[in-house]
Amino acid sequence: KMHKNAAEDLQIAIKSGYPKHLLYKAYQRLGVAYEALGDQDKAEHAYKMLLEAFDYSDVPNDKIKKMRKDASFALNSLDTSEPKTQNSMMKLNLTNRHHEINTLSSSIENKQTTDKGRFAVAKEKIEVG
Repeated sequence: KMHKNAAEDLQIAIKSGYPKHLLYKAYQRLGVAYEALGDQDKAEHAYKMLLEAFDYSDVPNDKIKKMRKDASFALNSLDTSEPKTQNSMMKLNLTNRHHEINTLSSSIENKQTTDKGRFAVAKEKIEVG
């Protein structure tokens, strides 16, 4: 999964002046990425920022009402009673780590094209497990 890269990209976009009327999209995606990474605290913050960002969107009020309801549901669905971070998730035992992304094997090559965007390709046959 590329949720870590997505979260990093979204944070950079937000800090770099992502258009205010579209910020709700970035925060919604950021919340989903942090949830997938198991970081409930950061997901909670992203969803709270999402609810604030709706105030600046140019989406019609009837749609915003439903989007606010969905965002509130996502926020309330988080289990923040017990901290869950990426560190508490199963540790990946790699003998040869990728030089840029330590959660990937060195057998993986990152590529980027205008057609496909950013993606990973195996440089050699990788055994299951």
